[in-house]
Order: sequence, then structure tokens, then C-alpha cells
Amino acid sequence: MPGSAAGLNATARDVAELLAQEGLVKRAELDGILVEHKRSNARVLTLLLRRHLVGEAELAGFLSRRYGIPPVTLNGRDISGEVLPLELTGQTLTLAMTDPTNVLARDDVAYMTGFDVCVVVAMRPGSASIRGRSSSSRRRSISPTGWS
Repeated sequence: MPGSAAGLNATARDVAELLAQEGLVKRAELDGILVEHKRSNARVLTLLLRRHLVGEAELAGFLSRRYGIPPVTLNGRDISGEVLPLELTGQTLTLAMTDPTNVLARDDVAYMTGFDVCVVVAMRPGSASIRGRSSSSRRRSISPTGWS
């Protein structure tokens, strides 16, 4: 990758390089994103979506393939931040994340809750037709007001 990525952390550099290799983002556009990332410290994936350089479904598919984590469509749920708790099965909390490369957010949730964390890539309805996981008798959904 050109020198513009030299100051990036390994995850941002890795994701940026792979997006370019897969042809999802042009190198010239990516260079602009990387400059903005270093200047503003905004997350690379957030910048790509904000500038409409890659579609949400494309990005979710890429992240799913790259990190081996399933995508989920958030039918009727809003993910205004970076994480949304979806379900608790035993000691495992499933989180929908808009940016699963944000290890700090995942680790913070695990530390604060004491649960093992399972991550899925979050997509808004209409981004694709991928559906969530199957139900389980030991699964509890999480609503904004508590457990249901």
C-alpha cells in the first residue's frame, strides 16, 4: 500500500488494503479516506459509508467473508451507535456491530458485562435479504428497556 497508510493501525491498514484488492474501493478514493482517517481519527469503515464509496450490503458481505462472522439484518431495530445487543444465550452475548473491526468496543462490552461476546455484522433493513439466526429455547432477546 502507498505511504499514506503507513501511520494507520494494522486493522485499518488491513481492511483498506483488502477493500482495494477486492475492487470494492478505488485506490485513489481509498487514499483520500486514509488521509481523512489520519486527520480526524474517524473509523475507516464509517468514512467509506459516509462518502458512499461502498454500499452497506457490499461492506457487510466483505466483513463477513474477511472475519468469518455472519451478517444480520436489523429488522425493526435501530443501531444508532456502533453496537446493539441482540440476544443472550447462556453466558454468550450476541452483539450486532456496524464495524466488527472495533475490537475495543467488543472488549469493553465483554469486560463490563462479564459475558462472552459473539459478534455479527449489522445491516439496516433493505441493505440485503440476509436474516438473523435461528431461535433457541435458552435465548433471551434484549430490548432497550431490559430483557424480554
